[in-house]
Amino acid sequence: MRIAYVLHDFDIGGMPNWVYQLARHLHGQHEIHFLVMQVPRIASKFSDVGSPHFVGPHWTALYRYLRIHRIDLVQYGQSRLYGKCALAAGVPVVIERTDGVRCGAIAQSKRGLDAVVASTRGT
Repeated sequence: MRIAYVLHDFDIGGMPNWVYQLARHLHGQHEIHFLVMQVPRIASKFSDVGSPHFVGPHWTALYRYLRIHRIDLVQYGQSRLYGKCALAAGVPVVIERTDGVRCGAIAQSKRGLDAVVASTRGT
């Protein structure tokens, strides 16, 4: 299975660390992609368990990447736009990981998603 994690950044912080721990457990069983949308710095540890790529802030680049690499599952956080790109690209399974009220993710529609991971008590 080809799994893509899509975030603003994969540098430091709670969400990138949580994704890294999960990917570490899946490494070797699945093809892991870390897709960075905003901050081009990517912590080196992500290269140990998958393929990090700076996609950039334009949704069309994310859409193309998901189609070209035939991603089977996308887990994203921080922006519903990433989920919309995955759905439009025909990704079979799309999961949102909300992180409280930051970036308004909790209030955005969950229509079309296969699952939502609520990682904070507030969520």
